[in-house]
Amino acid sequence: MGFLLLIIIGLPIYRPKAEVIYDSSLLKEKGPIPVWVFFTDKGFRDERKLGLALSLSRARDFEDLPLPDDYIGQIEALGAILRCRSRWLNGASFWCPPGLIPRIAELPFVHRIRKIEPMVVREPAYPTGPTGEPDSSYYGYTYLQIKMFNIDKVHALGVYGSGVRIGILDTGFKRRHSALNDVKIVSEYDFLSGDHLYRYRYGAGKEELYIDPFPMIRGLSGIKEGDTVELFFLSDSVYFNYWPTREIFEVFSTGGNLWSRPNNLSLTATDTAYTWGIGVAAADSIDLVWSIKGYYPHRYTLFHRRGKRGNWRDRVEIISSFHRLTDPKLAWGKQLFLSYLQSDSILFLRSCQDTWQPGSTLVYQANHRIRNRGIIAIGDTILLLTDSHHPDSIYLSISTDNGQTFTTDPIFTGREPVLKVKGDTLYLLFKREIDGLTDLCLSRSTDLGKNWSAPVTIVSSTSLGKIDLSPNPLPQITYESYGNIYLAQSPDWTPGPIDSGMVYHPTFIGSDLYYLRRGDTDTDYDPKTDRKDQPDHGTKMLGLIGGLASNLYIGVAFGADFLVAKTERVGKQGVTEDYEFPVEEDTWIEGLEWLERNGARVISSSLAYIDWYDYEDLDGKTAPISIAAHTAAKRGVVIVNAIGNRPGPDTIPPLPPYIT
Repeated sequence: MGFLLLIIIGLPIYRPKAEVIYDSSLLKEKGPIPVWVFFTDKGFRDERKLGLALSLSRARDFEDLPLPDDYIGQIEALGAILRCRSRWLNGASFWCPPGLIPRIAELPFVHRIRKIEPMVVREPAYPTGPTGEPDSSYYGYTYLQIKMFNIDKVHALGVYGSGVRIGILDTGFKRRHSALNDVKIVSEYDFLSGDHLYRYRYGAGKEELYIDPFPMIRGLSGIKEGDTVELFFLSDSVYFNYWPTREIFEVFSTGGNLWSRPNNLSLTATDTAYTWGIGVAAADSIDLVWSIKGYYPHRYTLFHRRGKRGNWRDRVEIISSFHRLTDPKLAWGKQLFLSYLQSDSILFLRSCQDTWQPGSTLVYQANHRIRNRGIIAIGDTILLLTDSHHPDSIYLSISTDNGQTFTTDPIFTGREPVLKVKGDTLYLLFKREIDGLTDLCLSRSTDLGKNWSAPVTIVSSTSLGKIDLSPNPLPQITYESYGNIYLAQSPDWTPGPIDSGMVYHPTFIGSDLYYLRRGDTDTDYDPKTDRKDQPDHGTKMLGLIGGLASNLYIGVAFGADFLVAKTERVGKQGVTEDYEFPVEEDTWIEGLEWLERNGARVISSSLAYIDWYDYEDLDGKTAPISIAAHTAAKRGVVIVNAIGNRPGPDTIPPLPPYIT
């Protein structure tokens, strides 16, 4: 065998590339398609490193270890849009242009790529609710259900579900009914509410910003000028459109209490293109650049806008090409400088005063794929930072004649570098793989990059996500690991936790730390985003299982503890059609993994997502949702899933109408 297969407690920690990584028919699709990308490993391939990873992460087993952020980042860098991650499946779902699929398949850690079948839209069916009188003086409206399954006899034995944690995957809840007053909810999580923005300040702690959450924020950056802060970020609309539309938004605040309404700066608003890559720089005004990929025709375009605080000039096209134009970065020196990549391997520089110069300067051309990580301009000196994978290398390009000529040299073995300047000192933060661990390293230069100090290791981990560095007022660094955010400050560099639980993308703006929290801990009905009937199904399921109101409504297991996850969207606010998108299957998987991690032993799920599968797919091995459910069952979790009570001519085979 030409590959290594290691088994730990029955679990493979490495699987080789599949013989057929993807179906060639995917390349004939029009526009971006949703796909699952499954990985070969989780960043290591031997038993010793597995034991180390389990110890550092406090994970139960290999399946509980997080996905390597580097794997996700490399796929996103190619142009795919992340939807959801699954530790158990060792994969993630993405929106992906068909032309990128062969390139993703070439990545050494990709095991297999599978298309997620398209959505269907169903006509809504609104239940009329209970109409009959109570059938029992004690059980009330639930008497017939209780009697059908002999639950009354179980209750007579004193068994009420006490000590059992029951998880519910559903539409959210509206807990105003008296039957739900005493339901014991241990923990709850809303996986649909988008990304929430937070800020951490020394002496003030953390605070959530009063900004409506956005779906799937990426590229968070900003400018601080006095007590005014402007934030810029990319937000994806895959929850609401069949094709993803990625836009750049601006929000700003003076004083930090009240924030402006979001302002769309990229103005793509089309099903045939999306925005990716963002660069920001500030002088008297703020300059913003971004890349747009079009599908019809397949062209890449770099755009520029100048302005601030809601007042912006019209966007200007800088360059358009059939070659990939990615990773735009900006810096002000003697003029405005833009660095960008063409075809993932050629680094260019272009300058602007009031208008952009007609040509670009070739900085260097690599014989492998690189990433543009940053640009700094100090007088006549311009520094451009890039890195590459396989092998990991960091390169610094230096010009001392205001961008006319450059020399490029490798400076460290590592990846994902961050370069900042304070006075005459450059600070370089980067990741470095050593013996199965990722070290977070810091180095300094006091001669504008000609010489560097020996790197200092801040922390070692099996999982390091986004990293950032701020040189002011004292040098400090931040990083994300296992969904937690840490901060370390000069001179001792001892990391301390800032926040935990699904928090990501820590970013310094000035000396303040901004970051994102995926979802929130409120699963109740939200009238701003939810359709009026959003909480109906979840509320009824919670009541049937755990409700308790004598002589009115008695649930099956009213003594149990509950974990509730909001993963199913009924519809959009103001839209009558039901919302049934494959992305809901992905959030179901995320919710299932969260329930199991928090101790659920029985899980109720009245959700099926059968509409985009054929009967032959219902084998327990094809649908990602089935694979995740099987993994939960192996862990001792009982999943109770409704088979359906709305049969029709398109249902194969017919579903029993009496099962709810």
